[in-house]
Amino acid sequence: MSHVCTVKIDNTKVSADLTDFPVYIDLSDLPSSFWNTVADGGGDIRVYKSDGTTELAREVVSCATSTETGELHVKFSGTLSSSVDTEIQIHADGTSSDYAVTATYGRNAVWSDYQAAYHLDGVADSTGNGYTLTNNSTVTFTAGKLGNAASIQSAGQYLSN
Repeated sequence: MSHVCTVKIDNTKVSADLTDFPVYIDLSDLPSSFWNTVADGGGDIRVYKSDGTTELAREVVSCATSTETGELHVKFSGTLSSSVDTEIQIHADGTSSDYAVTATYGRNAVWSDYQAAYHLDGVADSTGNGYTLTNNSTVTFTAGKLGNAASIQSAGQYLSN
C-alpha cells in the first residue's frame, strides 16, 4: 500500500524564481497517515512534481517512525516560482529500498551544484565530492533550528577538511 502527501511551497516564501533549488522538508509536519506507511529510515520515500510522474532527487537525512520526525531535502528541478505556489508529492510504500547515493534520484544528485553540504549529524559530506570533515577536538552535534548544529565551546574546538 502506498501513501502520497502533497506539500505546498508557498510562493511568498520564495524571494525570486529559483532554478534547480534544494528544498528542505521537515517530515514531522507530515500527517499521521504518512507515518503509518513510511519505513523507518525513509528509504522508501520518493518525491515527484505535482504531476505525480516527474521524479525529483532527494536525500533522506533522517526518518524516525517512533518519533515521527525526520529531515528531507529535495532538488526541485526546473523553476521554483516566486509568484505561484508549487506543489510536490511525497510517496512512501513502506517496503522499497533506498537509492544508492550516486543514483539519479539519490543523495548526491540533490547537491550536484554544491562543493560540499553538511547536515551536522556527523562529519559526512552529502555531495559525494569527498569533503568529509575531521572532528579535531570534541565538537558535539546537537539539535539546531534546522536539523542539527555543531556545538563549539572553545577556540580549540574545530572541524576541518
